[in-house]
Formats: sequence, structure tokens, C-alpha cells
Amino acid sequence: DIVSVETFKQLMIEILDRDQGHAFSYQESQGFQPLRESIAAYLQENGVHTPEKNVQIISGAQQGIDIVARALLQHGDCVFVESPTYPGALAAFRSRGAKIIDIPLEEDGLDIDELEAMLRTFRPRLLYLMPNIQNPTGISYSIKKRNRLMGLARYYDVYILEDDYISELTYEKNVPAPLKALDRDDRVIYLKSFSKIFMPGLRLGFLTMPAKLAS
Repeated sequence: DIVSVETFKQLMIEILDRDQGHAFSYQESQGFQPLRESIAAYLQENGVHTPEKNVQIISGAQQGIDIVARALLQHGDCVFVESPTYPGALAAFRSRGAKIIDIPLEEDGLDIDELEAMLRTFRPRLLYLMPNIQNPTGISYSIKKRNRLMGLARYYDVYILEDDYISELTYEKNVPAPLKALDRDDRVIYLKSFSKIFMPGLRLGFLTMPAKLAS
């Protein structure tokens, strides 16, 4: 849907009438609480059960990737990425001195056999993925590969950064739930930007952090 400029203008007027100058003041460091509550409810509808206290509002996906890189990575840590992948993520990981290892993509997601072989050898700190409509290939992971991926992440104790940047723009009727919906031991960091589906210039997104990292 195209955002109506008139509707957006009216909403801005309502906010300014309601909040006056407070609309321009600092909010909580995690972001406006009612917005975080709305995002938690939205996630619940998609099978992701994350409390609003673990939702962090960010200014777009790139900032989210940078935050995760700074929080998790030390110089020399390994990061596994899809091949090909988003160049901005590679830049963020390299800025932390991480060693980046490419895992090839197949028609239904990562080459799982190659992933497992690399996991045995390198034991990465982070795995960066786009399971729904991968950038730049447009691939979406099969349910079988999603399940095997989560099993491997659990066995080898690796965090997953799931970047969901465009899943609402698909023409498919049945969009797979986020990988985060299969997360049973809180190891998937779910990142979503609204730039492509709402308004690029607004620079709005969010990420969910595992409880042990958010505390």
C-alpha cells in the first residue's frame, strides 16, 4: 500500500495536539514504549513471543546490524553469512575485525551440509541470515531447512541474526513465519526495517534481543 500523505499529516497533527512539546523530547533508550508494545503484539500474531522489554527501536536495519556486531563480536570472531549477501552487513562485521565465512545458497536456503562442515571447523559467534526473500537472490528457506538450521544452531551454540527486510512485499499468499518463530532457546535476534514497506525517509526499524543479551 502507498502511504497517504494526507493521512500521515493528520496523524502528525493529532500527535502534536495531544503531546505538544513532549512529542520532541527524548524517549526511553529502547524507544517509545507504546510502539514497542504494538510491535510485540504484531510479532505475537506471527508466532514470535517476545516481550516489549526485549524490543529495541532502531533507525533502520543498518544500525541494527551495527548494534549486534558491537554487542557480540570481538576481533577475530567468525561470522557465517549467506553467499551472496547484503554488503552493508559485511562492512559492519569487518569493522569489528570479524572473520567472515561464506556459506553457499541453494534454491531452498543455505547448503546445510556445507554449513555443518564449517560449524565443526570454525565455531562462529554469529550467523547472519535472510530466510524470507533473501537479498539479493529472492530465495526463501524451506521449512525443512529452517528446522535443520535451528537444530544446528542449538547444537553448536551460535547466535542467529535474522534480517527480515521485505517479507510483507511478497505476492505469495502464505508467507512463512519468521525463523524466530522456531526459536525455542532464545538464540535468534530478529531484525526488521520498515523502510521498504512504510516510508524510507522515516528510518524506522526494530530488533529483538535474547533476554540474556538485553539484560
